[in-house]
Amino acid sequence: MRGLYVTGALAASSQMPRVLALLSQSSLNAIVIELKDELGNVTFRAENPWARQMGAVRGDIRDLRALVAQLHERGIYVVGRMVAFRDHRLATRRSDLALHQPDGTAWLDRHGIGWADPSRRESWSYLIGLAVEAALAGVDEIQWDYVRFPTDGDLDRLVYPAGVSKSETIAAFLAEARRAVAAAGAYTSADLFGFAALTEGDLGIGHQLELLAGQVDVVSLMVYPSHFPPGAMGLANPDRAPYEAVQRSLAAAARRVDPWKIRPWLQSFSLQSPYGPLEVWEQIRAAEELQVSGWLLWNPSGRYATPKELMTPAVAVQPASHQRPEQKEEPDEPRS
Repeated sequence: MRGLYVTGALAASSQMPRVLALLSQSSLNAIVIELKDELGNVTFRAENPWARQMGAVRGDIRDLRALVAQLHERGIYVVGRMVAFRDHRLATRRSDLALHQPDGTAWLDRHGIGWADPSRRESWSYLIGLAVEAALAGVDEIQWDYVRFPTDGDLDRLVYPAGVSKSETIAAFLAEARRAVAAAGAYTSADLFGFAALTEGDLGIGHQLELLAGQVDVVSLMVYPSHFPPGAMGLANPDRAPYEAVQRSLAAAARRVDPWKIRPWLQSFSLQSPYGPLEVWEQIRAAEELQVSGWLLWNPSGRYATPKELMTPAVAVQPASHQRPEQKEEPDEPRS
C-alpha cells in the first residue's frame, strides 16, 4: 500500500480532484480520509444516535458511500481515520465518560482538549458504532488514531481509574473494535508513536508494540524523523537523516513483529528542517527496502511534496483492493 492522508473537509471540497489527479498519475494506490477528528467532530453524515445527540456530526462528506464508490472505481483502497479517545465533544457532553481531575472536573490537555476515559466501555460502544457505520458504507479499513492515554498537559492532576492497565485497556479496545469492524467487512489498523519501536514498555500511554500488533491487522508507526530527539538510534539529528531515522526505527520494529504487520506513517511536512521530495523519497526508500506492508504520507494540510520516483503507474493493493476479511469460525476470539 502506498497512500496519503486528507482531512474530511478536503475530501468534500473542490480540491479533491487535485488529490485524485495525484493518485491517478502516480504509484499511490490508497487514501486515508479523516472521518472523526481530535475535537470529536464526525466528518461524514453518520446516523449514530450518540453523535447526533451531541451535535458531533459535522457532515462535510455528504455521501460517504458515494465517495468510497468513486475511489474504488479508480482502484483506490480507502482507509477511514478515526480519532479514538482524544474527543473533546464526548468528554464535555458526557462528563461521566471523561478523564477527570481530583476535584471531579474534566481534565484537559495542553491544548484545552478533553479526553474520553479509555477504560469505559460506553466510550468503546460509541467509537465502534461509528466505525461500523463507516465500514458498512464501504470503507476498506478503519484506522484508529489517538488510541492511547494522554501524553501532555498537567498529568499530575489526571486521575486514572484504579487498577487499570493502560496497555491491556488499549489492547482490549482494539480487539473488540476489530471483531465488530471485521463483521462489517473491513480491516482494522492502529497508529502508534514511532518510539514504540524502540522501547519494550508501553511509553506510559498503552503503546506496547507486540501486544497491540496482535489485536489489529496493521500497525502504523509514526516514524517521523522530526519527532525523534537528538541522539535517538545513534543519530545526532534524526530530522536531518530521514533515511536512517526511518530505516533504524522500522528495523527495530521488524525484529519484534512481522514486517507485514507494519505500515508506517512517513513525514511529508516540514517541522524543523525543510522537507521536500528528496527527504520524502529517502523515507520511502528505507520503508521499501525493509519490505514492510506499505507506507502512508502525512501532511495535515493535504499538500504533498511528491518525489519524481512515485510518478509511475499504481499497482493493486495486496491482498487485492477492497478484498473483505474472511469470517472466522470463532468470531469472538481475537485474531493474532
